[in-house]
Amino acid sequence: MTIKDGYAIYARRSSEDAENQRNSLDYQETLARRYAADHSLQLAALTEQNFIKAGVIRESHTAFKTSELTIGNHGKIEFTIERPKFQKLVGLLARGTLRGVIALCFDRLSRNKQDELVIAQLINMGVDVRFVTTSYEKTSSGALHMSLDAMVAQHASMRTSERVRATLVKLRDEGKCWYRTPLGYLDDGPANKPIDWEDAPRVRRLFELYASGDWSHQQLAQWAKKVDLRAKPTRAARSAEEILAGLPNENPATRRHLSRNAIAKMLKNPFYIGKVVHKGLAVDGIHQPLIDVRLFQRVQDMLEQRCTSVRYLDGRLYYPYRGLLKCCCGRAYSPYLKKGHVYYRVICKPGCTNSARNLSEAHVDDLIAALFGNARLSAEELATLEADRSDGVEILRAEADKLRADLALQEKRARDDLRYIRRERITLLRTGSMTAEELSADVVRLEAELADIQKRRAETVESPRNDGVSRLELIELLETAQQTYKSALTQQKHELAALAVLELVIADRKLAGLSPKPGFARLLGADVGSSGSPKGNRTPVFGMKTRCPNH
Repeated sequence: MTIKDGYAIYARRSSEDAENQRNSLDYQETLARRYAADHSLQLAALTEQNFIKAGVIRESHTAFKTSELTIGNHGKIEFTIERPKFQKLVGLLARGTLRGVIALCFDRLSRNKQDELVIAQLINMGVDVRFVTTSYEKTSSGALHMSLDAMVAQHASMRTSERVRATLVKLRDEGKCWYRTPLGYLDDGPANKPIDWEDAPRVRRLFELYASGDWSHQQLAQWAKKVDLRAKPTRAARSAEEILAGLPNENPATRRHLSRNAIAKMLKNPFYIGKVVHKGLAVDGIHQPLIDVRLFQRVQDMLEQRCTSVRYLDGRLYYPYRGLLKCCCGRAYSPYLKKGHVYYRVICKPGCTNSARNLSEAHVDDLIAALFGNARLSAEELATLEADRSDGVEILRAEADKLRADLALQEKRARDDLRYIRRERITLLRTGSMTAEELSADVVRLEAELADIQKRRAETVESPRNDGVSRLELIELLETAQQTYKSALTQQKHELAALAVLELVIADRKLAGLSPKPGFARLLGADVGSSGSPKGNRTPVFGMKTRCPNH
């Protein structure tokens, strides 16, 4: 007997109803072999790795999944068969490589209307399609019988799919999470999503850093790598051959470093504030929130503003006024380096009359120093500041505490790495994972990093905690602000400027306006409304209202 005269057995197990004995692959194959023997049907001696073995095809796939239709330009309609093994079987039957196929019943071959059309077309081409549990006459009554069985099979598949969807909706309405939780939580069933207290503090700190407005996604990814904050363990995807063979995913689970895209998704995930999301609908979950709602909202506001980083952990050239300078037409100044000097350039909107398209960093220094030089407070404002100085001190203390926590995480990571290298030194050398020179270099690097972290922690702990400054000291501080700013380091200049203002507006090489931060409007002489916030997007300062026409 040639392969062309032989039959193939096709057994399919529904992944959504795996416990049903009637769906088991062994059960289907046993009955199909018995049917072939009773009807003297010879199985094809065909074997292909990950597809067919001695004429038997075993496939696991979902019960109901509608294929995607494609309509061509000439009215030709095509659709993709979602089952890879069934797709190859159809090709063999259509080319006449096999005489026919044996299946337990109609719903093992057909899952939807598209599959029914394929089977009907194969039968019209002369392919012998056999079913163990029933037979169809080649008459109009037999065709009706097959159509009814196809409708029953589709109805059963759709009901299974509906039950799954209904279960998910029920879990969502109950506030239970059935999907994998984000970093910072553990997965112990839909009703039990406890906080992972090992990663949770670093996740919360990540939100706080982004909410400050000084960190981009890329810089947060570098920070996460520095404090050893990694994604949840995941397995590499199975290969196409493994999927065809029906092999389970046995790839080792690893924790990868967080990418900027992963951090962007984390920052938008409402699960951290106690929400469960399904089909675009967010409901209150029964799990404990990790992030405060106000902090989460500040992060969302920063995401809308497309936060630009001012933290350069990778040692790139630092520009102190990146993101702070705007032309009066609304376009931003971009920094560039020329002959060792830093300049800022803007490409203005059509019709803009601003003549200062290029500014040197030294000129911007003078403009901001003059701004701080004109900072004054009335007697009442001085009294208010003196009375409330304890609040500011508490804020500074809180920031210092967060800095110490970051340094503690970095120190723990460095100590763990150093301890691992020293403990596994012989193993690393024997396996060839690292050479002796690489091991020594890593030990030197980690010891230097650890010493630097310890030094920074000591400086933070030993820094004085003043209870505030007197009125006289505050007046003297304001009087020397201009000179202090000019003598500050590059990064300190940005921190001072960013502390007081959100945006500086330049026109004709002069400061035409600014957007002060809350609490600095009156100090810098800007006009504020009754709410205490600047009027408009850019508040004129020093009485200047230089604006481009039509902008």
